[in-house]
Amino acid sequence: MVKNIGIAMILMVFLLSACAPPASGEPTQTPTPAQTADPNGIPGTSNEDEGSIPSPLEPLPNEENMVRGNVFIDNLEVLLLESFPIQAALQIQGSLPTPCHNLRADVNWSEGEPRIDVDLYSLADPDSICVQVLEPFDTNISLGSFPEGEYTVWVNGELVGEFTAP
Repeated sequence: MVKNIGIAMILMVFLLSACAPPASGEPTQTPTPAQTADPNGIPGTSNEDEGSIPSPLEPLPNEENMVRGNVFIDNLEVLLLESFPIQAALQIQGSLPTPCHNLRADVNWSEGEPRIDVDLYSLADPDSICVQVLEPFDTNISLGSFPEGEYTVWVNGELVGEFTAP
């Protein structure tokens, strides 16, 4: 009887240790878009590397066969990076319609114009079968470098911020 209790206790220790996080201190989660960075140091705009999240500004393979969908935006903020000339980025938090949708962004600005237009949307393969649940995201999108002047940032036709480049 005592021998059976001892074996049961050893089995419990092994089972509990299998459920414990790794002792090495390494992260157990994959990075979110806001935790990745591109070579220019702008968080959330990484190129597609192994383990990183593709930039919403880079074309997707087979993009012409995908269908366009909405993006549900919870929070938008214009960020100014300390550089010369000034660089701006958008910090965006929201949700995609499903985990099968990919965040996309078109940034339109012409030299000498005070208005920066950003079109945010999602793309998905129409033939994919996907769970119908919102997919949250938190990412930064580079708007570019700007010479001296005052600028407004518009996302999907709505004013989200203004900034002055010294």
